[in-house]
Amino acid sequence: MYTHPLSLPEIVVVVGQFISLWESEHISNEIVWQFTPKSLLAAISVNRLFYTTLTPFLWTVYAEPTIKSIGSSSFAHIYCDTALDIVERNSPHIRVLDFSCYTLPYGRNIEQLLKLNYSRLQELRVSASVNSTLVSRLISANPGLHLIEWRRTLKACTLQELDDFKSLLQLQRLRYLSLEGWNPQTTYLYKVLHHNAKHLEELHVKNCNFVIPKPAVRDDKGKISITFAKSSEEAIEAFRAMRKSYGAVRLRKIKTLHVDVEQNRFWETLNWLFVEVPALETVVFGELTKDTAKALSEILRKYCPHLRTIKHSGICKDFTRLPTQIGSAAYLVGACAPGSLVHASLDGWRISSRLTQALLEHRHSLETLELTIRDPAYQDSFRNLGIILKRLSRLKHLTVYFYVTQCDSRQPSLFLDKLALCQGLVSLSFYGFVVVAEGDHSDGGDNNEIISESVCAEPVWRELRSGSDNFQHRCCDIFRRLVFNAICPLPSLKSVVLGGEKFEKCPPSLT
Repeated sequence: MYTHPLSLPEIVVVVGQFISLWESEHISNEIVWQFTPKSLLAAISVNRLFYTTLTPFLWTVYAEPTIKSIGSSSFAHIYCDTALDIVERNSPHIRVLDFSCYTLPYGRNIEQLLKLNYSRLQELRVSASVNSTLVSRLISANPGLHLIEWRRTLKACTLQELDDFKSLLQLQRLRYLSLEGWNPQTTYLYKVLHHNAKHLEELHVKNCNFVIPKPAVRDDKGKISITFAKSSEEAIEAFRAMRKSYGAVRLRKIKTLHVDVEQNRFWETLNWLFVEVPALETVVFGELTKDTAKALSEILRKYCPHLRTIKHSGICKDFTRLPTQIGSAAYLVGACAPGSLVHASLDGWRISSRLTQALLEHRHSLETLELTIRDPAYQDSFRNLGIILKRLSRLKHLTVYFYVTQCDSRQPSLFLDKLALCQGLVSLSFYGFVVVAEGDHSDGGDNNEIISESVCAEPVWRELRSGSDNFQHRCCDIFRRLVFNAICPLPSLKSVVLGGEKFEKCPPSLT
């Protein structure tokens, strides 16, 4: 008797594993994953067997709040709350629980949601608005968690919050750990890393200020008292004693490390992290002083031979670096051996000659470059950017954020004229360029209509998205025209982003 393959639950399960539920989209310089269950819903409606077999796939991920689009505009959406009884009925199927976008007072009360039977979670993401005690219960109920993303507001933690943080000590299979806004004892972080050292591949410690406990002291009455380090010398001494007590931690599998060292009062006590990650390929920093950047560069150069990517977090944010942080980018580039840096996202005051020379040490390896220009005396930065573009032979992706109020219309040619030499360039992004024509201090003035027509008349480019989420990232029409004139000789270029406007090269058949 013939049995159709699709009448067997085992075959239907295999089919369900190949139905995509998520699609990626590039929004505001970030990759955003959109939930697209249309294909799976169609499969579920085939018959009863498909319904019972594939429904668990639909509930693999649950996020709160859920956003429903009601139009083409990025602002045209509403928040939808899934009924509690429906979530409860399907909670055993949920593997990924995401409350990373939950905020008060706009979100509904999720206390009852967090108390449901989530016993098979693999990933948990929560925002600072989620009660830490409820999060700790979820962690305790799911010792097999592979991913934790836990944010708090950067303030003094309550005793209850510190006690909740200890729930992480139960986990031993973490591959990804992200902590933001916490300030518990360094001892706890050290123990968590020690327990998960065999599996951990990615670690993010953002905006955290860990306190360093000094060795416990017993008084004459036998009472134990704990005090905390108040100086760098005390912190380093106490940390060494702690490491000796608990043993060394070798994080052999970590390939991505994000540490905001300057946020930590005694950043020297985090240096050991960079020594114990021999497989490190990507490192991300927040704001750094030159002295800190120089010290970290020497450590990374010595202990992380596989380092290929160096990033500054918050590179797209519009704020002015403090003078003490100017110049740190050049030191960071030096953390990689010459010819090994592949991706650099660097936020500084200017593109200095020193930074230029440091980048040119990697002219035959660098493929992705993100830079900022904040210096009002922008001419030198423009000129050095032109030198960089002229020499980088393998550059594929270029992004520049420009935070100067406005510049002369002749100055962008210092680097735009060199774009023609980047024959391998695939994507190009510029943000915040405002060009003022000679004798004119308006943003294009009466030329807007003519410039717009000249850009739209370009036969090989079509606009995919218009408008900017951040007004300060917008590029003026004059600069748009200069860019499109400069990129004509680039055969490999496929994508151009100018502020919030994205252009894509049309297929030859459409041109």
